[in-house]
Amino acid sequence: MSFYKVLNKQVFSSGEYSIVPVRMADRYVIMQWRNEQIDILRQKEHLTKEKQDLYFKTVITKLFVKKNPEQLIFSFLHKGKLVGYGGLVHIDWNSKHAEISFLLSSNLNYKEYYLNSFKEFLKMIVNVAENASLFKVYTFGYDIMDYRFRPLYSNGFHLEAYLHEHVLLNSEKKAVRIYSKLLNND
Repeated sequence: MSFYKVLNKQVFSSGEYSIVPVRMADRYVIMQWRNEQIDILRQKEHLTKEKQDLYFKTVITKLFVKKNPEQLIFSFLHKGKLVGYGGLVHIDWNSKHAEISFLLSSNLNYKEYYLNSFKEFLKMIVNVAENASLFKVYTFGYDIMDYRFRPLYSNGFHLEAYLHEHVLLNSEKKAVRIYSKLLNND
């Protein structure tokens, strides 16, 4: 397993869930999920194995040794099985804030499973952010399914911005919600 130099703890757990630094072996499954769910991501084109290999080789592997990496990406496990991935992205070490990224397996991305797994993921990723001495975390989501935001409320996040008709998804104008949480670090 790879280790993030910036963290003094590498594995975070909550109930039956855990996150570990993203594993090279998970790259093609992650690629598949991203391609299958491209409509809800800010990704513009489908990934290929070649692009994914290059990204892991030139970006991901270098994050582990950086003092202040731009992102901290994790494989998300349920009972030890890969079910998603996510992490802290767009980390601003000067302002000490980061965006939360989260994606579930396409097969598990239904309401009940999503609500519970995202709630547990949020607990763990907030712990990661605190471990990295960050001040604030936020997340950005398309306003397409209201239930997707419930775990944010139950984990102490607050609606920071609502951007009306901010994006085009399948030729329809959709709003964007931004939620944030201040952390316990001083």
